[in-house]
Amino acid sequence: MIISFFGSSCTGKSTLARPLAKYLGLPLRSCGEEIKQRAKAIGSSIDDMPISEHLLIDEETIKWASDNCCCIIEGRYLNYVLSSHKHGIILVQLTASATARRNRMALRVGKEVSLDEICEIDRKDQAFRVLNYKSLLPLDPTFTIDTSLLTVNECLELIKTKLKPLL
Repeated sequence: MIISFFGSSCTGKSTLARPLAKYLGLPLRSCGEEIKQRAKAIGSSIDDMPISEHLLIDEETIKWASDNCCCIIEGRYLNYVLSSHKHGIILVQLTASATARRNRMALRVGKEVSLDEICEIDRKDQAFRVLNYKSLLPLDPTFTIDTSLLTVNECLELIKTKLKPLL
């Protein structure tokens, strides 16, 4: 059983995956952290990191998922990255309003963030998705949760409730 969270930036992927992994006693892979570490290792910014490095991390994520058949993975594009693993995946799509995401991003970076900045992140993500995953058919989510108006604990309880019959 692989539980994977995907969705846009600031929808709660890492925030929810960490405590859920601890609660279930499962290993966790954060694709965003892998990207940050690889960019640092090669002396690049995340935005300037070569596509080949992103795709290598995708391959490593697929191998990691295979090696850790009971695990949690979180990342923006997992509905594409894990599309070859059609069985044994619980794919949780997290969504949030642009306003909620802006507020979360502002807390993360410690300064005001505009809705235009959130739209720009989404535009870049969409361009990246089209460029790198155009030949892949994305997996449909097992379920979707809008985290906009929920606390972390409310989201976790909702996820646990939805996972219970699937585990």
